[in-house]
Amino acid sequence: MVASKRDPDPTPFNRLLGERVRRLVERDGRSMEAISLAAGMGPHTVSRIVTGHAVKVETLLAILHEVKATGEDLSAVYADFEKCREEDAELIQISHESKWRFLAP
Repeated sequence: MVASKRDPDPTPFNRLLGERVRRLVERDGRSMEAISLAAGMGPHTVSRIVTGHAVKVETLLAILHEVKATGEDLSAVYADFEKCREEDAELIQISHESKWRFLAP
């Protein structure tokens, strides 16, 4: 899940995504603002992604397209997503197990 404007603490995935986008921007050589505008977004869109804010899939794909992200780049984003989902699932399982142990007679 992505962070919301009301949630200043980005999710682990959003932090990883922000770092990946930051590296792609550096590789591209243009400013975050220039990439945002070239992708048809507001001037601070890339900056918000880099700092872990919420992003719609369509927005992310437009930015990745603009910086000419490779298939390898996209695979790395997906791998990060998968890893974070697995970690979340493990935490949920641990939480449920702890809850049931606490509630057990």
